[in-house]
Amino acid sequence: MNRSALFPLTAVLMVSAGVLGGLPFLGGAGRRAVAWSGVLALGVQIPIHLLLGGWRRRADRFFAAVVVSFGVRVITIAAAILLLVVPERVLPVPFLLGLAAFVFATSVLEALLDRQSATSEGSLRS
Repeated sequence: MNRSALFPLTAVLMVSAGVLGGLPFLGGAGRRAVAWSGVLALGVQIPIHLLLGGWRRRADRFFAAVVVSFGVRVITIAAAILLLVVPERVLPVPFLLGLAAFVFATSVLEALLDRQSATSEGSLRS
């Protein structure tokens, strides 16, 4: 499989499984909140992964990639709180738990796939 398509495909499958796994335990508004958290997490994680992928593989830009991606994730969560939770557009608990879980899970997935890729290639390039 193409290495650049592996993360997006796996992330979509992981988040979809999380959303579908929560459906029996939630009502209508909770289901929408978890679904929106999944959409938001994928809408941030996949572009960040693709845009910063080249940076993460270079030793001189690795730290910058980590800082930028962390900053984007924190800004996303803060913006979601201000734009969706505070005005009560979504139920706060399922939305925030879903968003935190999906961002964390896809970040771990990204790290694992990058480590596997770096191991198979030999090391980071400078």
